[in-house]
Amino acid sequence: MILEALSLNDVTPTSDVVEDEEDIETLRRANERRPVFKFSIVDVPIGAILHFIKDEAVTCTVVDEKRVDFEGSITSLSDAARTMLHRHGGKLTAAQGPLYWIYENETLTERRSRLESEDSEVVSEIR
Repeated sequence: MILEALSLNDVTPTSDVVEDEEDIETLRRANERRPVFKFSIVDVPIGAILHFIKDEAVTCTVVDEKRVDFEGSITSLSDAARTMLHRHGGKLTAAQGPLYWIYENETLTERRSRLESEDSEVVSEIR
């Protein structure tokens, strides 16, 4: 009974608190799941040569939206990264491929972030 008498009301907000349209857009983007990585969303054409971040002499070639030719085998970007990380002493069982491959002097992850940022700036300018 004493605990019940001392209990406080739950004041946790039941919805997100936003102040303006920009906050609404930021919240929407944060809650939105990013699409699966495809080379086309980062403007990397089929046939493009990618360089491994830890040894730029190591390359792979984009063969379709999701796969590369790495050392004569068609594989995912992540599998190619994992292979190279193991050769460099890494013990990872999984790797996010776009973090480890470079195109036009930026990792594919950096490129994606930049392009998404540019896209959101264009949307903001249109409004």
